[in-house]
Amino acid sequence: MHHGVMDNVTIDHKPDSARYEISVADQPIGLSRYRDSNGQRVFLHTEVDSAYQGHGLASKLIAWALDDTRRSGLRVVASCPMVAAFVEKHHEYDDIVDRDSTPPA
Repeated sequence: MHHGVMDNVTIDHKPDSARYEISVADQPIGLSRYRDSNGQRVFLHTEVDSAYQGHGLASKLIAWALDDTRRSGLRVVASCPMVAAFVEKHHEYDDIVDRDSTPPA
């Protein structure tokens, strides 16, 4: 485990690039990309540098992004498998998640 990895974690919304970024000690180590469409924020892809996996950083990033989306008054569509898995486990987001009507491939 990286010593103190959780102490230096910051998450930023980068609306110009349509993504949320998670950094450790100001070094970006992960992101969650989305696109906004008709009042929905569609999460497309989430990744965290493999060197930092296992610390719950992806979950931290996703939770922050979902909370920010809620504050923005948008609905969530979890096209990204990591976001989909997260909202399956965290029912406090049920009120803002739109289940995609198309069955998974």
